[in-house]
Parts: sequence; C-alpha cells; structure tokens
Amino acid sequence: MQLGILETGDVYPDMKAVHGGFPDMFERWLTPHLPGWTYRTWRVLDGEFPSGPEAADAWLITGSRFGVYDPEPWIEPLKSFIREAAAARVPQIGICFGHQIAAEALGGRAIKSPKGWGIGIDRYRIETPDGARDWPMIVSHQDQVVELAPDATLLGGSEHCPLGVIEYAAPVLTTQFHPEFHPSISAALIRLRAGTAIPEDQALRALDSLTTSPQNEAAGAWVAGWLTGKLATP
Repeated sequence: MQLGILETGDVYPDMKAVHGGFPDMFERWLTPHLPGWTYRTWRVLDGEFPSGPEAADAWLITGSRFGVYDPEPWIEPLKSFIREAAAARVPQIGICFGHQIAAEALGGRAIKSPKGWGIGIDRYRIETPDGARDWPMIVSHQDQVVELAPDATLLGGSEHCPLGVIEYAAPVLTTQFHPEFHPSISAALIRLRAGTAIPEDQALRALDSLTTSPQNEAAGAWVAGWLTGKLATP
C-alpha cells in the first residue's frame, strides 16, 4: 500500500535540518502503525499534483502557513482533487490546513478565528471506535473550521476549537491538531513566533504546556486503524 502525501507547506529551514519536512514527520509518525506501507510526496504548493486519485491507495494533506482563503494558485486545484478523490472513494486524511481545506472542498467553511492562536498542548475530546478519548495534542493554528459540510460527522474538538475532528462519508478523516509534531518541534515554532506573531505571555504558557506529553502514538494507531478499515471495505 502507498500513502500519497500532498505537501502544502514548508518547514522553517533551521527546523527542517533537524526534524525534516512535513512528509518526514508523517512517515515517522505512521510507519509503526502501517508496516509495509510506502510513501510518496507531491509538492502541491509548487503546482505538482498527482495524475489522479488512483495514483496512491490513500492520501494525506499536510499543514501549511497558508489559509484556505489565500489567493494561492494551487488552492483551488487542491480542492478539486479532494472532491475527485472523495467521488472515487479513495480515503483521505487531513491535518491542520488539511482539516480546513477538506472542509472547504466538501461543503463546510473555515476562517481565521477571532479566538486567535491555538498553540502548545490543547486537550481534545474525541469519539473513537474504542470509546470516548480525552487526549492532550499539539496544536499550531489561527484558522478553524466553523461550519460542517452536509455529510460531515463531528467526532471531537477542544474548548478552543470545537469542530476539531471531523469524519466525512467520502471517506475522509481530518484533525486540527498535529499528531506528527514532537514537542521539540512545537517549542521551536513557538520560540520563532514569540513576541511577533504570538504575544510573549501566550508563548510562555504554551511552552509550559508542552511538559504534558501528547498522545501521538494513540492517535497514530487510531488513524491507521481508520485508514486500513476503509481500505478493507468494498
């Protein structure tokens, strides 16, 4: 099986030298839970798109510094691809920006939230097949999904981001949180933005929150189980 990664954003160069880019992070996160799978990346932010939804067995849409409302030339083609993959019933996973653009593509709405930044650890309540979960997870976003698409099911969220985990009949599963982020990645991002994009006091609180370990491994098992289950369903 192959997971196609649709890369929609770059990592800061100093961070990339240490942690790799988004595709590296996702491969590290999912490999323990998807043994034998391979990974291929398409840099859609550079206009590089797959030939069609069947070019991979499933798709993952990464995070990005862009908003779904930005006039980037690749955003509308990406929405079209999401709809094509949904029509072909090829499973898709969306993370952060991927969560937001899947909502926009499939009939929901995402905006820059008046609540401001969500950074550091945020506690998410999620309905999984094994029951309700209360997971601390890493977040890094200003935008939020504020309206669900007609065929969307809300699986969970946080106090800051109520529409934070969504499943679509398509099948598509998306999360606002970053299960691929190690706390050191989140800390580096916060320090880069502290005092400029993010107020110093909020940055300090977010850094303190990272003493709580995110449930990345549990989230990886859950997402991988969802993915393999959808692929096993005719």
